Amino acid sequence: TCALPIASNAWILNEESWKNYAYEQLKKTHDAVMQIFVMMYGERPRLNYFGGESEGGREALQAINRWPQDYDGAVAYVPVVYTAGIAISAVINGINQLAPGAWVSPSKAAVIHNETLRLCDGLDGLEDGVINNYMACNAKLDPTVTPNPLAGIRCPEGADTGDTCLSDAQIAVVNGFHSSISFPYSLANGETDWPGWGTGLETFNQWLLSGTKPDVNDWNSYAGNWVSAATKGRLGGSPTANLLTFNLAKSKLNVQAFSNDMDPRADWGAFLEKNGKLIIIGAASDYLANPRAQ
Repeated sequence: TCALPIASNAWILNEESWKNYAYEQLKKTHDAVMQIFVMMYGERPRLNYFGGESEGGREALQAINRWPQDYDGAVAYVPVVYTAGIAISAVINGINQLAPGAWVSPSKAAVIHNETLRLCDGLDGLEDGVINNYMACNAKLDPTVTPNPLAGIRCPEGADTGDTCLSDAQIAVVNGFHSSISFPYSLANGETDWPGWGTGLETFNQWLLSGTKPDVNDWNSYAGNWVSAATKGRLGGSPTANLLTFNLAKSKLNVQAFSNDMDPRADWGAFLEKNGKLIIIGAASDYLANPRAQ
C-alpha cells in the first residue's frame, strides 16, 4: 500500500489512479461489462459503440486508438484531444499576468466581447449579433496575423482607467490568449506548439480570465483552468504546486509524460482498417476544449 497525504486531489499522485483516469479504466470497465453480458445472455454484443462528450470525447478517441478491436464505431463530441496544451496554455496565461498591471479581471470580459463583436459580426455579411465567420474572426484577433487587434479598446495613454478599456499590459495578455505557444520539445502527437484560443464567447463562464489576481508568492492565487488539479499534481508534483513558478523548458519529462498519458493518438489506422466508423463533432467557440487544437 501507499500512504497518500490527506489532501484534495491527492489521488492524482497515485500511479494506478492516474493511469485509470487517463485511459486504463476504459479497458477495465469494457472487459468487465463483456463478462456480465456473457453471464446474463450467454454471448457478447455483436456490435459495440463508444460515445462521449468533452472528457468523454477524449475517452472515445483513447478507446479506439488503444483498443480498436473492442469497438465498431465511436462518436467523439467536442473531444478534449490536446489536454497537455490546454494545461500548459493556462499556466503560461497566468504567468503572463504577473507583470505589474497585467492582470485582466473578469470585469473586463464585456468590453473584450463587445470589441470582438464589433470587429467580427459583419464578416459573414450579416450584422445580427452572431459571429458566424469565426475563422476570419480568429485571424482578426490573432496578433501574429493582424497587428494591434485590440487598439480600439486601448485605454488613454495605455494606463488602466477602468472596465471600459484595456491597458497596454492587459492588451499584451489578451493578445497572448490568441497567440500560439512554442514548445522546446515535441508532445505525444508530434506537436511543438499550441495554436492559441479562438474568439466569440468572451463573456462565457469567466472566459479565460482569472477571478483573482495571480500572485507568485501564493500557490493558491491562481487555479489555471478545469485541468489545474492534474497540472499541479503531474507537472508540479504536488496538489499544492505553484503553477506560477512553472518552467516549460525545465519540465520536459513531466510534460511529455502528461501528454503521453492524456492526449489520444491521432493514428486511427487499426480501427479504420477493421471498417470502424468515427464521427467527430467540434464546437466553433469553446474555452474548455479548444476547437483550434481539435
